[in-house]
Amino acid sequence: MEKIKQNPFVKKVGFNRIVLCFVLLLMYAFFCALTQGSFFGIERILSTLNYAYFLGFLSLGVTFVIATGGIDFSIGPVMFCCALISGYCFTSHGMPMPVALILSIVIGLIFGIFNGYLVAYWSVPSFITSMASMNISKGVASVFTKTQSVSWPQEMQDGGWFRKIISIDGIPVGLIIFLAVAIVCAILLNKTKLGRYILCLGSNKEAVRLSGVNVKKVGNVCIYYLWNPGWYFSNLLHSRLHNCSAWIW
Repeated sequence: MEKIKQNPFVKKVGFNRIVLCFVLLLMYAFFCALTQGSFFGIERILSTLNYAYFLGFLSLGVTFVIATGGIDFSIGPVMFCCALISGYCFTSHGMPMPVALILSIVIGLIFGIFNGYLVAYWSVPSFITSMASMNISKGVASVFTKTQSVSWPQEMQDGGWFRKIISIDGIPVGLIIFLAVAIVCAILLNKTKLGRYILCLGSNKEAVRLSGVNVKKVGNVCIYYLWNPGWYFSNLLHSRLHNCSAWIW
């Protein structure tokens, strides 16, 4: 095993990444065998990825949080909260679709600011903060929608134009956007000063502070205020695929 890890190619790519790719291939082979070959083919893979890329957007946001040594359990419930409230405003109050989409992002931003402020300035553990946000988002969404299900419009209905953005003539635009953003995030995290600060915060926060870095600004506030809320935008992509119901919790 040590010889494999010392291989130049393995060291450059990363042992964990190679193992992850191998596991994914095994899972793909398993499902192909389980479905008697109906799962085989590039079209099936693209179709599956195009229905799951919104989880990738969420994972990108959480990656930056975890890199600083924090955690965020609220990202899923907040995603649904954003989709439920903005969708309810569109369906029940006649809010224009562009405004509803912006409202969804704003709600995510508010929760991000709430988490970041408590973690950075009140030194509340991110575990407790995220648990609080998770339950608050559930309650707010349930009360706002009166526990009613919320259905976003289909592609051919009024306001359903946003669904066309994600897939155009069979091209998985959503997946392409996700891959592009993932590359940008990887470069930012591994090739920039900010990225090095973020990684160092997760290793030794006190050492970073003593070196003169404003850990509140560069670390917690930057991650929770800017990065995490940004990925709540993926709830808009998620709403393309599913109807959101307040009673799912």
